[in-house]
Amino acid sequence: MRAAGLSILLLAIALMASSHDLTAQVVKTEVKKDVAKKEEAKTEEKDEPFNQLKADLETIKSGGYADDVKSLTDFFRNHTVKETDKAKVLALIKKLGDDSFESRQDASRELGKSGVGAIALIRTALKDGDPEIVRRCELALKTLEKVPTRSLALAAARLLTKYKDDTITEVLMNYLPICDDESVAEEIHNTFVALAIRDGKRDPVLDAALENRDVLKRSAAAEAFTRVNDKDSRAKMKEFLKKEADSDIKLVIALSLVNDARDKELIPEVIRLMPEVNADKAWKTEELMWRLAGEEGPPISMGSDKPSREKARDEWKKWWEVNEKKVDMAKLDAESSYGLTIVCESPLRGGLGRVVALTGDGKERWSIKGLNWPMDAVPLPGKKVLIAEHNRNRIIEREIDGKEIWSENINQPVSCGRLPNGISWGIGRNQIIEWERGDKVPHKQVFTFIRNEYDIVAGARLKSGEYVLLTQNSQLLKVDRKGTIAKVHAVGGNGVNYYSTVDVLPSGKILVTLMNSLTEFDLESGKPGWTVNYQFATSAVRLRNGNTLVGNQNNGRIQELDKEGKPTKWEYKGTDPSFRPFRAFKR
Repeated sequence: MRAAGLSILLLAIALMASSHDLTAQVVKTEVKKDVAKKEEAKTEEKDEPFNQLKADLETIKSGGYADDVKSLTDFFRNHTVKETDKAKVLALIKKLGDDSFESRQDASRELGKSGVGAIALIRTALKDGDPEIVRRCELALKTLEKVPTRSLALAAARLLTKYKDDTITEVLMNYLPICDDESVAEEIHNTFVALAIRDGKRDPVLDAALENRDVLKRSAAAEAFTRVNDKDSRAKMKEFLKKEADSDIKLVIALSLVNDARDKELIPEVIRLMPEVNADKAWKTEELMWRLAGEEGPPISMGSDKPSREKARDEWKKWWEVNEKKVDMAKLDAESSYGLTIVCESPLRGGLGRVVALTGDGKERWSIKGLNWPMDAVPLPGKKVLIAEHNRNRIIEREIDGKEIWSENINQPVSCGRLPNGISWGIGRNQIIEWERGDKVPHKQVFTFIRNEYDIVAGARLKSGEYVLLTQNSQLLKVDRKGTIAKVHAVGGNGVNYYSTVDVLPSGKILVTLMNSLTEFDLESGKPGWTVNYQFATSAVRLRNGNTLVGNQNNGRIQELDKEGKPTKWEYKGTDPSFRPFRAFKR
């Protein structure tokens, strides 16, 4: 009996153990399935194409706003400082640099309580020459901005384009004069275009702004009515152009009529305006002409001074008189190289690298393989590209199918470029060379600079024809047209990467990749400005939307960072496992 009882007990224990094992197995299986589903969901989320509308809705929600006209316009109202408060805020900002510590502290406390309407004025003060004012303004912004104002403004402006409400343009027009960000101003202009004509009627606020004495407001309205796809509106703006006195506004209208309406009659006006506007706007006229002329344009490139722009105007006028009848306006329909992201990729396990051109949605447009460490690549008209091939010591021009056109020797080139007048330039580890135009080699060298130290890690050409160089010993150099080093500034930042870049910004400042950061420098004073922490960047360029495109060789990733230095959803890891992306440019 005892033996039988013992057997029954052992059998029960065995059954319980078996049941426990079975239950454990089921649990493990379910856990694995759950993990697999989560991983699959992550992959699907990761592979999901970027949705701008979804991102904008998430942004305004994070700032406490809703997707309706009142809430979105309230954002701009709240961030528009009243004239009665403007003097008070400016006085507080000035006191941030007071000699008295107590006075500076009091001003800081008051500024932190001034409300979001003061943000634009505080942001403008970040460009002040007094580092104490800049530091305290940065602290005030951290207090006032729970969500970056720029991100909210971009999202709100885009979302307002879908609404038909008479209050929108007035609110945005009031906000525009204090807008301190070019990309936000551009998005507001896009909103004006979307709302310029609704149900066949011109927006009354924009219509009234055409007579406003404020050049900024008048220009925004003129651009909206010219860009909108309405034949009658464009005809009226063509007449408006004749009576407008401001050259900047005339250029906005003329460029829009040529670019958007393909109005060939306005090209002489664009050419005439070349020396009449500032250099920071005149480049738009030259870009338009070279897009139309291709490689057949005159051998001229305007500089930053008015005499050089006058000379360019005269040469382009002669060119137009000869070529007007045969110019094909359809060339403006072709995709500009400014819309392509050019990625330089190194070999993953030895061998040769490649250059890849990506469209706006991240898809590969074309690629060129067989390159020995491509460090820079510049798209050219006629499906060609100029490449700095570092380990072959040459600048080479190729067709995008890989066919070689010509090459010139230079010691380990790090960057290259082509001017509108056909001059090619390259920067190597110890030199700068400019070559005359043409496919025949060898090309005549029209400018050279030799540095005894073999320490140049990056460089770029300035609009003035001068060059900026970054050296291995953390110096930023400015080289003039005589080949003289005119400026020397220490950049610090715990050293520079051997694969660094410098990017010349529209403001004239220089964006530099340091070992531990991305930092802007004033080339004249050497003072640092905007900076974000970023380890071992191998390239960085500023995009038109204000974000920064960054390459990193360590992780083989190209990322787009927002203005605060945080990664956006856009990134590129490469499409071919044989190559590792490490530098990216968008021109």
